Amino acid sequence: MKTFESPIPRSSTVLRRLACGLLFSVAAVGSAQPHYVAIGALAAPTSAERGEAFDAASGTLFSIIYWTQAGAGGNTHDNYSTKVAGDVFSWTKTTSTPGENYWGRACTGGGRLYFNGTIHGAANSWFAPFGANGLLGAWQSTTALPSVNGSRSLHQTFIYGNRLYVIGGWHGDGQPAYADAWYAPIQGNGALGIFVQTTSLPTGVVGHSATVSPHGMIYVANDTNLFTGQIAGDGTVGSWSTEPAIPGLQHNNIGNTAVALVSNLLVIVGSTTTHVCRLDNSGHLAYVATTISNPASFGERSAYANNGTVYVTATTGNIYRIDHLPFEPPCSPHKATATATLFNGFVVGVTITDSGCGYTNAPAVLIQGGGGTGATATAVVSNGVVVSLSITDAGSGYTSVPRIVIGSPPFVPALSIAVSKVKVTQNVVLGRNYLLESSNDLATWTATGPQFTADSETIVNEFDVDVTGRFFRIRQVP
Repeated sequence: MKTFESPIPRSSTVLRRLACGLLFSVAAVGSAQPHYVAIGALAAPTSAERGEAFDAASGTLFSIIYWTQAGAGGNTHDNYSTKVAGDVFSWTKTTSTPGENYWGRACTGGGRLYFNGTIHGAANSWFAPFGANGLLGAWQSTTALPSVNGSRSLHQTFIYGNRLYVIGGWHGDGQPAYADAWYAPIQGNGALGIFVQTTSLPTGVVGHSATVSPHGMIYVANDTNLFTGQIAGDGTVGSWSTEPAIPGLQHNNIGNTAVALVSNLLVIVGSTTTHVCRLDNSGHLAYVATTISNPASFGERSAYANNGTVYVTATTGNIYRIDHLPFEPPCSPHKATATATLFNGFVVGVTITDSGCGYTNAPAVLIQGGGGTGATATAVVSNGVVVSLSITDAGSGYTSVPRIVIGSPPFVPALSIAVSKVKVTQNVVLGRNYLLESSNDLATWTATGPQFTADSETIVNEFDVDVTGRFFRIRQVP
């Protein structure tokens, strides 16, 4: 299993290599560092074990409480909601879940809040509509979760492509974790259809977190592992990949891990540390961009992205915003460029003038012109860009600086045809008068020249198509 090593950056982070070969990052002087800011409070009781679900389409945040501290009521199933207006949260108590919900999980989609699972011997599954004010309507029972011993909890659930997915969990304290993954279609009335099992994870997961990208890439964070799997058009999940190990990612010894996806950053919130990981062009992890110390030890926690900002809720009772995440401009795939350095007729160096973007493999490098021969070079690609070029043969006999030609990022080879000239053959009757005309649209015709009297039965003319039209006709005239 690989571990991450930060590549050469394109922004304000400077990398230096120690004598032992380790690569570390040093923030540029004056650059703002990512950090947490407490911006609000959760709905009372703030110390309860709970989970949050954010609906981006309506800007509604739901808080589902399933356990309060000893002496404060024990098990509960109260729900609260708030319409999110920037960093303003105004909580309103709304319709409670109809039964036991301890360590269940929630998600939203299509104007409905879905809640499923509990640790206490049930595989409950409910949904409730919510209006523009964010308040829940009546809960309805729907297809129960698949389970081994009648219950499932500490799993993860989300909606993608009008299907509800359920991943992992367990059926009780100390019991083996589930590795299975399921999905059920969402019917027109919001009810779930029959659950279908799809590809299982490499190992059982519990107390984990999951999110899905707009392109159907699933990210599952559990203990020290991060798994990715792609959802196909039919709803199935292909084979799971185990991403490179993330240094410092800890076992879930307190609460659960939380993840949020924003742009090309995957934010993994642990109990004491948050890891900000950059994704490559294929959606897999490229490297850890930065780590952030949490302002407190987080227990149960949730993370969500809204308008390019990541928010975190925790059993500290606070809502936090993460400021100054290290975003990079989106990649517009294009080829890299470079210039050569000559010394006494040899190519001794290459300077990258544009690292390009969108590379998945090292491109070919050609050294052309300059009057010499034999110089060669190779490219190294990291996170989709060309980060270095190495001279493998200096060649000889160069009298001027040669061109460095670097291959483009992957593209589909194509063929295009452009006709610059057209030859027109006219078969006519000797001695008669004719006029040759051209058109670009078969509606408007223009003479290509004066009328003429045929002095041959075959007359051939050649025209530039940007001067005449694409179509031609011959007319007999008086």
